[in-house]
Amino acid sequence: MAKMTFEENGEEVIIDADDIDEMAKKGIKKIKRTHNTNYRTKYSRSVRGKIVQATPLICTVVFLLLGFLADAWHPGWVVFIAIPIVPSLLYAFGENKKANILTILTIIITIAYVVVGTVWGIWHPTWIAFLLIPIASIFIGR
Repeated sequence: MAKMTFEENGEEVIIDADDIDEMAKKGIKKIKRTHNTNYRTKYSRSVRGKIVQATPLICTVVFLLLGFLADAWHPGWVVFIAIPIVPSLLYAFGENKKANILTILTIIITIAYVVVGTVWGIWHPTWIAFLLIPIASIFIGR
């Protein structure tokens, strides 16, 4: 996270950028940045973040291998669904229970849609299942 400094009673205090609202409530007006804001987030430095960043490249390699080696271009495109699913699974079980439920629901609906469409060829009416995601979000209150 970006760190910021401010002076309070002649003393320099370092805070996270998320605390700016709290500072405004206290009436602190003079804020200066301690470093460039083009920084990497904590997610990009963690192992999970590196897996998430590598997922598109891995999916592309797998897709090309399936296409060239097995001539499976059509069912091979399904590997690209891993791009939104991998971060959802890696970060799904955090502190926010409501977001966890919506993440799991989204993954289940996506997998069901792809399986039904690929196996039985029923793409058209099954897309309606995706409307459950915003409806569930309204009721869960994300």
